[in-house]
Amino acid sequence: MILAVIINVALYAVVLVNYTKSLMLYITLDPSNVMTKIHVLGMYFRMLAVICIIYGVPPPVLYARYLMRKWTKAETIYILGLTILYIIAPVLLAIGEMRIMRELPTFLEKCRTSNEIYENDPQAARNYLWEAKGDFSSRALLFIQVSFWLYFPTYIISMWFVADGEAGKRMYIGFICIGAGHLFLVILILGFNVLPVIGYFTWLDGMNRLRKRIVKIYRKKSSVRRSI
Repeated sequence: MILAVIINVALYAVVLVNYTKSLMLYITLDPSNVMTKIHVLGMYFRMLAVICIIYGVPPPVLYARYLMRKWTKAETIYILGLTILYIIAPVLLAIGEMRIMRELPTFLEKCRTSNEIYENDPQAARNYLWEAKGDFSSRALLFIQVSFWLYFPTYIISMWFVADGEAGKRMYIGFICIGAGHLFLVILILGFNVLPVIGYFTWLDGMNRLRKRIVKIYRKKSSVRRSI
């Protein structure tokens, strides 16, 4: 479990850096500077596409599904619904990865074309690039952004399925940080988008506390049975 969380944190850090840098370049892209940015932009988008499909592997929280069901009053239908949400988000990330790899060459070529048009008609070049960015956003980036949006309600909903006690509080805080961090990632609020790193480790601490609690209860029951 510890290794899974560490891997997830490392993957999120890479996603955070590549998504933030690529989106900042993407937003500021203009026909006048496109030739100085598209090489770096293409590199960041390709790295983002690759890391997203790896990050999209169901998060380590799924490994605790049985414990969540056993130690809370959540019904099976709610656990099933939550699991489906955890699956949909990674699937959208995978689709976004494929769309980026497919649409990126065309988008970069349109960027070069806008630079050529800019020499004769700057306004027409900006309109052309605006349409190119709109197509790329709707055909590729949208899937990744919707996936990150889905992580927010999914982790927030997860708060109602955690165990009681100190372990539950830790997991509760972890889910808040992870969910909010993905939301801040989408809307590019720098600083707050590192919250998932704190959230994953806080959630892990809660899981360890829950595990110790389960072991303690199991040993207590075993000792009672032996005494009988």
